[in-house]
Amino acid sequence: RIADLHNEKVFSVRFADGEQVNRLRNRLGTLVFFPWIQLEQANFALQLHNFDERTALCLLIHLAKKERLTNIQRPRWIKGDGTEDPLTFGLPRSWETFSNIPTEGTVYISYKCAPEDRNFKVRKSNLETYSNWVCDVTENE
Repeated sequence: RIADLHNEKVFSVRFADGEQVNRLRNRLGTLVFFPWIQLEQANFALQLHNFDERTALCLLIHLAKKERLTNIQRPRWIKGDGTEDPLTFGLPRSWETFSNIPTEGTVYISYKCAPEDRNFKVRKSNLETYSNWVCDVTENE
């Protein structure tokens, strides 16, 4: 039983690879099992036909805007027809609006953030709002 999702790094290291984490995230729900507090070094494969995963993508874009846009790294989009868009210039700015995110394909991204760029207040708010977890810790904890 997980009582404090903000300490996700303690158990996530037990997974053999990122694919196992993605399967668990898909099973429990993307937003419920999203690593809001400890996003550093996270990799995502977001299925755009899934409402939860489009929401997560939109929220990641908003978080990166508050932390540092370059935190979103190596983006690429496999469109619904199977063609790849390498997103050479990053994620489209229009995707900051949920309704502008396509509903087909898969977006692959990595999120890397330096400790001094973290916005704990926004991360904690996202955890409590979208994952419905109580986070009664401070940034220093």
